[in-house]
Amino acid sequence: MNNLGKTSVPLEPRDTGLQPAPRCSIHATHGLQTRATTTTRAAWRRYGPALLAIVGVVIVVAASGCGPPPLANPAFARYQNRRSPAFDRLVQTHADAANDRREELILLTTWFLDGDPRAAMMCRVRPDGHVTTFEYVYDAEVRGSRKTNLVPDQLAALRQAIRRLPPSQSPRLEDLLIVSFLRDGRWITRTYDRTAPPPAAAELFAVTGAPIQPAPRQ
Repeated sequence: MNNLGKTSVPLEPRDTGLQPAPRCSIHATHGLQTRATTTTRAAWRRYGPALLAIVGVVIVVAASGCGPPPLANPAFARYQNRRSPAFDRLVQTHADAANDRREELILLTTWFLDGDPRAAMMCRVRPDGHVTTFEYVYDAEVRGSRKTNLVPDQLAALRQAIRRLPPSQSPRLEDLLIVSFLRDGRWITRTYDRTAPPPAAAELFAVTGAPIQPAPRQ
């Protein structure tokens, strides 16, 4: 059909269901953007520092919750970043021995076979001189248990060595020797270097016959 000569009639919005686009001049749009930018800058100057402080607190709290809590005994503070479930178990064992109702102790020692906390060489001594030595394999078994009894002279020598134990050393984790003992009614835990223990610490092994590597120099 020939549409020439007919007049084209523009469609009104009601014929399509579409709403007309808002009409806004370039100058009006620029004015809105300028006012919005000014308002944003003012708000940032007023609230920005407070927001940054809040974000900083959130980051610190989140970071502090990522790792395990610090160990209660300051003697182990150096090993905070080298911790493992096996190491934590042994540290807790030494702490719990202070209130062990099943078996009172005067001495508990631990060192790591081949420097690995998953293989702990341990020695326990009761007040009556009964000695138990064994290897504790983390979450597996206790093996190589050996029991003996100290004679009175040996027990007296052991108590004297305990009284002479010096303050803690800070060896590598692989060379760590943990010594907990009862002295003047207090349960005390100290750390030494098993490759070069203080004379009093070396004497603990000489008296009890508990194994240690390397053997202390006489």
